Amino acid sequence: MSKRAAPFSSYLKAERALADGAIARLYGKLPSWLPEPAMLRIQQALSTLWNAGQSNERIVELVAQAHNDTLVIPGTALDVHDFIKSANYLAHVKWALSHDKLRAIKELAGRDAELGQRIRTQRRTYSHLGNAAKKQTATKKAQNWLAIGKPLRDRHPTKSNSWLAGEIARNCGDKVSSIRAAVSRLGLQKKRT
Repeated sequence: MSKRAAPFSSYLKAERALADGAIARLYGKLPSWLPEPAMLRIQQALSTLWNAGQSNERIVELVAQAHNDTLVIPGTALDVHDFIKSANYLAHVKWALSHDKLRAIKELAGRDAELGQRIRTQRRTYSHLGNAAKKQTATKKAQNWLAIGKPLRDRHPTKSNSWLAGEIARNCGDKVSSIRAAVSRLGLQKKRT
């Protein structure tokens, strides 16, 4: 069974190498966010053009012709409609990739994909802003706890950490458990005798 799979596997590798060469000539490096269905359609369009006897160099010319609405269909095209559709799709991808990411996603995968990308971007931005605000708030709280706790610890070095956390909480209004968890990190722990 593996002996029969080897020729097909080598065929797939060769086709993938051919596709990579054509894609590199047409688009350079494709962006990582390119929708999967678009990649599949690119490969199908390339296969259609190869089946019509077109080389990668000729495909680049055909895509340029399709972009300029001057596409010349060769006599080797088995299905003229499919040939035109394939060349036009490859030109459409090239055009879409010349726009910003959201517009390209909308053109290649539709309005719902564009909305999904827009929402992901907004959530990511909001999350980063929220995390930055939380860090800033936590830093301010820690500075406040330290300002209150340091003089208390200096006056009462043997009192428990729980007592100190309670005193800090009474002065600033934050939760005792949060302060107790931060006492060691702030360097306010009970002095060992």
